[in-house]
Amino acid sequence: GALYNAAGTELLFIPVKSSGALVVLEGVTALDAALFEGRTGINALTVPASVTAVSEGVLSPLTALVSLTVPTVGATGEFCTWFGADAAAVPGTLTSVTVTGAVEAVDFAQFGADIEVTLNGLTYKDGVLVSVPEGITEVIVISGATGIAADAFKAPAGVKSVDIPASVTNIADGAFAGMAALTAITVAAENGAYSSTDGVLYNKAGNTLLLVPATKLSAPVIIADGVTNIAAGALGSDPVTVYSESTVQGSVTAEDPTVTVAYYSADDPYADGAATEGKYWHEVEGKPVIWEKQPEVTE
Repeated sequence: GALYNAAGTELLFIPVKSSGALVVLEGVTALDAALFEGRTGINALTVPASVTAVSEGVLSPLTALVSLTVPTVGATGEFCTWFGADAAAVPGTLTSVTVTGAVEAVDFAQFGADIEVTLNGLTYKDGVLVSVPEGITEVIVISGATGIAADAFKAPAGVKSVDIPASVTNIADGAFAGMAALTAITVAAENGAYSSTDGVLYNKAGNTLLLVPATKLSAPVIIADGVTNIAAGALGSDPVTVYSESTVQGSVTAEDPTVTVAYYSADDPYADGAATEGKYWHEVEGKPVIWEKQPEVTE
């Protein structure tokens, strides 16, 4: 195996015929490119958090690397510096990168479209969030990400909140389906494609309701006057009635047949037989209540 000094702080030698995975021991503080010269059989490398001194291109000899775990994105915040001066230095064999240290923002273009990158525990590909592991309850999508894939949340039923940065411009249909514990989605105010109010997801204009978190569906859902469309899947798959603050019957389109829209009417809409179609609601003790049409009295 690899040779270290007595204190375990310096990696001295890697056998030339080393192949497969190499895990550098925690405690090593620096790496030198000369250590990796000719070690083209190494296809997976783990660099510990203790390594704080690295020179540009330190990993350039590892031309067959498939998987890499490193403590930082790169010496200057640019991933390519692990291999050289620019993205062309990154080996084409590399398909998986895990950064173990905290990262606030990243430019995904530097990784290329074919590398899966795990940052802050979440996995992205070509800038799109593709996988959230089990055990995470609060998901903060990294600044620089551009999208959320349809099956990104297929594993973690316990996710309670999702924070979406300004950089996200595309959320796939059904991305949040089945998230029974979800309480809130928060969108950065600077986002140009989406917005959120009280943990509910809308398009930027606020006229299309995209998602009401599952835990909010146990209470009446009231939508503001101005919301004209309810997207498919926005309210789950069970039959539900939503209460629009609009007074204009038919002004809201629901894409799911399981969604019924009731419209606001302060006065009884059925008085004098004025309203014959649709549902209407009013507020009683702070809660929405459907107006019921009274049976006609015959003498």
